[in-house]
Amino acid sequence: MRTAIRVVLVASLVGAIGLGLPGLTPTQAGTIEAWGRDDHDQVGNTPADADFAAISAGGGHSLALRNDGSIAAWGWDHLGQGTAPAGDNFVAIDAGNEHNLAILNTGAVVAWGNGGDGRCNAPAGTYTAVSGGNAFSMALRSDGTIVAWGADDANQVTNVPGGTDFVAIGSGDRFGLALRDNGSIVAWGTNGEDTNVVGNVPAGAYDAIAAGSHWAMALQNGSIVAWGDNGKNQVSSVPGDSDFIAISGGYGHGMALHADGSIAAWGWNEFGQVGNTPGGTGFAAIEAGDLHNLAVTPEPATLTLLALGGLGLLARRRRK
Repeated sequence: MRTAIRVVLVASLVGAIGLGLPGLTPTQAGTIEAWGRDDHDQVGNTPADADFAAISAGGGHSLALRNDGSIAAWGWDHLGQGTAPAGDNFVAIDAGNEHNLAILNTGAVVAWGNGGDGRCNAPAGTYTAVSGGNAFSMALRSDGTIVAWGADDANQVTNVPGGTDFVAIGSGDRFGLALRDNGSIVAWGTNGEDTNVVGNVPAGAYDAIAAGSHWAMALQNGSIVAWGDNGKNQVSSVPGDSDFIAISGGYGHGMALHADGSIAAWGWNEFGQVGNTPGGTGFAAIEAGDLHNLAVTPEPATLTLLALGGLGLLARRRRK
């Protein structure tokens, strides 16, 4: 582990699951702020409770993980993606386009929503991270290997890289992204604009990754590197600051969290997903959906578990 960022990404969640890895760092539970496109009430129906520890934004729906391990879901629900499963033993969440993934405290994966192409057929095993793309899913096993399932029209499933040294994953529209323990990035799968992601992976050692729809980002010593489709200036408009601690990519826009908890946003702003970004400091988590965003404002003195989705350190997005 080269940085505190990578410790947060992997060790904290594994510790929460109880797999014996050190580094569990509690964070503050808090309220959720949402902005951007609201055609399915993915913004307007955001719950007002102050006990959320993790967030994830999908195509037209949103998820949040409560401090007690239960999940809240809202927004577009035509295929059940906007309805949360029962239970209070979840430790991580991730929203795909029309389906969702979650990890139980046993390390098992639960999937629901649009089951087309087998994207909800989660394999048995013990996992530490999940990522939902457009019509496929990925998970990181506790042994550092990656498994993928669902649509394979661009070899996003069959071309999953081998190895046992992966520490983070992310999924775009039809590509997968992964971070090795040495900080190098691997990308696979390709279709149209996604070719720009898979074929232009930057060399070097990075601390975190985030996949947008047809573009991607990586965090290196607090600075952001972006590549792939630039149709909405989501790559060329990346801010040049060097104090970022989290990144998240949407369809044509990106977000990043400064060390002081303030949020930077750039790229496509048709639905206010950039222009309506809340000001101020102290935000604890960010998450970009296709065209809407979520952020967590911590409540004082409330400690909670730490899950991957809540930090926004491996966003992954998709689709249209």
